Amino acid sequence: MNWLKRIFGVKEKLKTGVKEVRLEDLSGWLDEKTAYLNEQINSFYPKIKNILKQVEGNLEILNKVDISEKKVEERIKQIVEANKEAYIKHVDSFIKHLEIPEKSNYEEAIAFSNVFTFSLDRLAKNTFRNARLASELIGQELMNVSDGLRDLRKLGVEFKKAVSEKKLKQVRKIKEQVKELKALIKTKKSLGKREEELILKKEGFEKKAASLKEQISHLKESKEYKEMEKLRQEEEKVNQEVKNIEFEIRSLFEPLQRPLRKFSQINKDKGVEKVLKEYIEDFAKALINDEGLKIADLLKVVKEKIVEGEVELREKRKKRALKILNELNFERVKGLIKKRESLVLKRWDLKEKISIFNVARKISSLENGLINLNFARKELEKEILKIKGKEERVSFSDLEKSIIEGVESITNLKIKLVYSWDGGNLKEAK
Repeated sequence: MNWLKRIFGVKEKLKTGVKEVRLEDLSGWLDEKTAYLNEQINSFYPKIKNILKQVEGNLEILNKVDISEKKVEERIKQIVEANKEAYIKHVDSFIKHLEIPEKSNYEEAIAFSNVFTFSLDRLAKNTFRNARLASELIGQELMNVSDGLRDLRKLGVEFKKAVSEKKLKQVRKIKEQVKELKALIKTKKSLGKREEELILKKEGFEKKAASLKEQISHLKESKEYKEMEKLRQEEEKVNQEVKNIEFEIRSLFEPLQRPLRKFSQINKDKGVEKVLKEYIEDFAKALINDEGLKIADLLKVVKEKIVEGEVELREKRKKRALKILNELNFERVKGLIKKRESLVLKRWDLKEKISIFNVARKISSLENGLINLNFARKELEKEILKIKGKEERVSFSDLEKSIIEGVESITNLKIKLVYSWDGGNLKEAK
């Protein structure tokens, strides 16, 4: 009774019960359920072949038609004969080049329908003048061939209508959606797999980092490290004392920076030009490197020039500069320099002692490894976040819903779409 319902357009109610269909089997399953649609299309091919066979037979009869005895001008006979031959040639070429399948799927049927219609239209256009001129002296034989071609055109229209049937279009759309859904699932599966790989890699990095931290902690608890750390603390203390002395020197001579710059502008003695430049740039550094304390004599000259007014300063600055120059005790300065030199030597000695300890190199190597691991871990975390974002954007619930609704509309069967996510157990599409 189903075929009667299809013919008369009686719509069946949706059958109860849910049919589980695997995504990978859906296209084949749908072909089975809509086989009658393909059968309807495939039924056209024998009809086309039969009509073509009749046309071919009538073409042979037309070819044998003799118009030599017709009582008309020879010129007309020649025109008719030439157009008859041209007509036969076009129709024969159409028959020979038309490839008719035994059966086809929807896509192949659409392709054949397009070729068939196009070929018939082209044949009609190419033979219109030939048929009109040949019909001046040839009647029924030509009419039989033309009638056959007209029947083919009618069949072509019916065939085109059949392949344009709504359900066939739906089947095609569903198959395209199935391909799209498979591609989305493959993408999501690939992203999920990549995410798992990166998470495992990240966990591996974290384990290595924990191991390095444990090794560093163990080394820092060792007697060797504690001895080395004691020396480091002493070195740091000495280093701070050196900085304090350098700060004291800078503080002592800082008010003289401006007078020295002013003096350098009027100085004509090339011998002291280099010394001046060094002291202007960094008084403490220059003083430490000034073995003969050339600055002492130079400052006497600067003082004279300030007093004489050649080094121009505002009154307040002038008084302050002269006060410092008058109170300046170079014995104290020498003491600071000597003390600094002693501390620098002590610092170098401590550095030498510290460098003997292998534990520092071991810890440094482990800490560098830890830094690299942490950097690599953070990069992995960024990549994992990117992949998670991509995964969240891959949604196929709407597409799955459209497929299910389309299938139910065509087959009148309620289905539940399932797919194999990992090649194992079936799981519902989500």
